[in-house]
Amino acid sequence: MGKDFRLLLLGAAHSLNHSLFVIVPPLLSVIMADLSVSNKVIGTVSMAASFIYGFGALAGGPLGDKIGEAKTITIFLLFSGFSTFIMFAAGATKSLTFFALALILMAAGSSLYHPTANSLISKTFSEHVSESMGLHGVGGTVGVVLTPTIAWFIGSSLGWPVAFAFFGSLCIIFAFLFTKKFGFKSHRGKRQAAGSIVEALQIRELWLLLVFNIAIGFFMKGVELYFPKYLEDNRAV
Repeated sequence: MGKDFRLLLLGAAHSLNHSLFVIVPPLLSVIMADLSVSNKVIGTVSMAASFIYGFGALAGGPLGDKIGEAKTITIFLLFSGFSTFIMFAAGATKSLTFFALALILMAAGSSLYHPTANSLISKTFSEHVSESMGLHGVGGTVGVVLTPTIAWFIGSSLGWPVAFAFFGSLCIIFAFLFTKKFGFKSHRGKRQAAGSIVEALQIRELWLLLVFNIAIGFFMKGVELYFPKYLEDNRAV
């Protein structure tokens, strides 16, 4: 039961990790009107956040090794959670700067999650790693599926900054639950000698995987951000 609850917490953290970045799409028209910005500007801000989310993982892995995976995931939940409250300043001042700051800080915190979560799962659920990884993946999918609808209902009723703060508050709550269940101890598993990032980049097959993921990322992020607004703008066509 203890391990089941820990996997549930990891699934929830994974869900929130993705949820934070699908709040914008259903509320994009309202946000753009409020901030008086164009598709190009909002796309540039989103692109910057996405780059930080991706490259930040390079820091997430070493940080997890140094201070422990549980600490690193707790930092993600708290840092990203509190960053969402900057959206209130963005909404009150109609400031793109505050909006961009909030989104980029959320991305920086969230970028720490995936490498540390995968490591923590492999150590905590060593006898059922593949099954645990699969269930953990489902958690992320649940976040992507449910969040846009929840965010739209909250944002259209109470204002778009409240939608961000709602999911940010969930991050903070789960940070405390995570700390209580996992603690701050390092989870030791079988450790193998690790090479450097430079050595990893010399693997030809890895470059093929990187190119594939970059191409998919461009497509997915573009559709994810703009498709709801496109449907709204062209529903009469």
